[in-house]
Parts: sequence; structure tokens; C-alpha cells
Amino acid sequence: MADGARASELARLLGVGLTTLQRWRRHFAGDGDGVDRRKGSHRHVAHRLSEEERQRILLTCNESEFVALLT
Repeated sequence: MADGARASELARLLGVGLTTLQRWRRHFAGDGDGVDRRKGSHRHVAHRLSEEERQRILLTCNESEFVALLT
């Protein structure tokens, strides 16, 4: 690209999307350390099952009267 190649053609040649190529350039060409700086979601999900609830559901699903429903 430094010699004039189009980013879209390079992305097509590599088999990736243009935005992926742009992200790679920002992350790896910028400071060269290659560290993923994405932060992830900070949302708190109020309706998420607790570990105890999850285990109770799994145990119930694996009881003999319900096992046939899993297939």
C-alpha cells in the first residue's frame, strides 16, 4: 500500500474485509506490539442465571424423565 496499492484490492487478495485490514493496520503497524486493546462489554446483565440456578437446570434436564427430550 505504501507503493500505491489500493486497500480494497489488498483486502480482497488476502481474503479479509476492508475493515479487518484497517483494524490490522491500526493495531499492528501503529506501535508494533500487537496487543489487543479491545475492552469488551461493560454491561451488567440483570437476568443472567446464577451458577446455582444454572446447575439446577442442568440437573433437572438430565433427570431420567427428561433425558429423552434432549435428543
